[in-house]
Amino acid sequence: MEWFSHWPSTMKTFIFAAAITIAAASASAQTATAKADEPPTTAPSQELTFDLSGYNYVEPGDTAISIHGLKFGGEYTGAFSLNSRHHWFARANVRAATGSTDYDGWCAPWFISPDRSSPNGYFLDLGEYSPCDDSGNKDWYAEGRGLIGKDFVRHEWTFSPNIRLTRESS
Repeated sequence: MEWFSHWPSTMKTFIFAAAITIAAASASAQTATAKADEPPTTAPSQELTFDLSGYNYVEPGDTAISIHGLKFGGEYTGAFSLNSRHHWFARANVRAATGSTDYDGWCAPWFISPDRSSPNGYFLDLGEYSPCDDSGNKDWYAEGRGLIGKDFVRHEWTFSPNIRLTRESS
């Protein structure tokens, strides 16, 4: 595949990510809990997915920078019956991604000099810019959500209000 070796790396990454997305492993299971003459209620279910993603953030200008990286992630979503007779349910969702990022651009050192007119006695500025890069920085993201709700079942409809708690970290 010599023709493929001449493609830009971003195009290769995009094609690889598209292929992974199309062939993503997904497992889900649901059990039929509603009867034909009853309105639907929140059914117990499980779902597991995996993803591969990448990004390239660029700031243009004389001192342009680029932050880019590739991430691998996964997500789990589940719905559980807490009390099937009274239609209480819970849902959980956890998502995480990890990878590394690279920085290409410019760096400027801090310039600190004594200054009697300054309240703290020093003048703070940036020094001369110079090209720099930094690679292999660990980058991760995790998020979790929990939800509790109740299905209010009437003759031909169901109403399901809920309360959600969310926690994010990175």
